[in-house]
Amino acid sequence: MGLATSLSYLGASIVLLLHFRKKDAALRFVSATNGPNLMETIKTGLPFSTGQGASVLRELFVIWLIISLAGSDALTAYSIQGNVKYLASAIVGALGVTVSIYAGMAYGEENRDDLREIMLLAFRYSVVMVGIGAAAVFMASGLIARLYTHGDGIAAARFTICCLAASLPFSSFNTVFAQYLQATKHLAA
Repeated sequence: MGLATSLSYLGASIVLLLHFRKKDAALRFVSATNGPNLMETIKTGLPFSTGQGASVLRELFVIWLIISLAGSDALTAYSIQGNVKYLASAIVGALGVTVSIYAGMAYGEENRDDLREIMLLAFRYSVVMVGIGAAAVFMASGLIARLYTHGDGIAAARFTICCLAASLPFSSFNTVFAQYLQATKHLAA
């Protein structure tokens, strides 16, 4: 499966590179070697790349710590929790992106009443949608754990899945508020 994914990314990259080489393409490669463009590119991309690098280092440290302190069952549980988190992130992320779009429009129109209404509505939806999702994940934690592992690993996986379910409402509030702050230019990207 990993080989198929890698080959499909390679094929897509080749097709895109061929497209960018066309003279009539709307998007083309440009030289970033001149001073202002290069500095602007670095300035724009540096926070994201620094964050990604820090995430990789953090993940390596967490994995080392888990293996050192708790062993392979705990690492399995952590991995399962990560997979379940991606599914839960779909709901949380959708709320955040929606808030970003509508809050940005209301902010541009300088409409404080709409901003307040958007945030209240987003928090209500967050409580309902994420609350239902968290409750479903919590109740199905044993089943989810058994889908991924067996034996002694089930208890550890179930515990981490329940911890994830408990954190989802807080994660949702954090995401919604961060997107609001970013849309209203109170938080740098």
